[in-house]
Amino acid sequence: METKGMECCKFLHFVVNFLIFIAGGIILGLGIWVKTSSDATKILETNQGSMGTVIAMIVLGATLTLCGFFGCLGAALENKCLLGFFFTLILLLFLAEVAVIIIIAVNIPKLGAINTSTMSNTAEMKKWDLLQTSLQCCGVKGPQDWGINIPASCCKTSKTCVSSSTDLFKGGCQANHNQMFWIIIGFAIGSLFFEIAAMVSACCLCKNVGSYSAEVTAINRS
Repeated sequence: METKGMECCKFLHFVVNFLIFIAGGIILGLGIWVKTSSDATKILETNQGSMGTVIAMIVLGATLTLCGFFGCLGAALENKCLLGFFFTLILLLFLAEVAVIIIIAVNIPKLGAINTSTMSNTAEMKKWDLLQTSLQCCGVKGPQDWGINIPASCCKTSKTCVSSSTDLFKGGCQANHNQMFWIIIGFAIGSLFFEIAAMVSACCLCKNVGSYSAEVTAINRS
């Protein structure tokens, strides 16, 4: 019969990795949806950093899903080799994620920079309309970026706006766009805690698997 410590570690490890598996699936699904959505793609095309972030989301989601699967499998089979492989995979993911978070945080002004040259291009207006209605913003820094030709997508409800209108998004898209990167960083930091818990539970389970196997061997010999 398994010891209480073994049962506790096994349960903890399975729960943590199941949550990682679910979180990875959600991130992966969201990344694929954004990448394949025509409207979302048009918004992302206004900034190269956004497209790179979506690709990073897909890679992160796929890796977390894979880690969660191996973690649950290792707990179910009580296999030390599988648990060791899982620990190594999670550790590498943890280090890579910390590095990416630091890089994104330091380079947010550059990554989040919106291409202002497209504002004078009528062919790009549909992208701007989608960006402004989605983020509820106007221009890069504010409505003044459009001069007297403020597009209808800057208006909250009406079809025409001027700079003095109350029915106008006052904030610029640059600030809202940068805020999206900070939200992504927040989620990434949250996932780091799950990864730490997964590594601790893997070590705990691996140690108890060895102790439990020794106890079973001793009982069988006696």
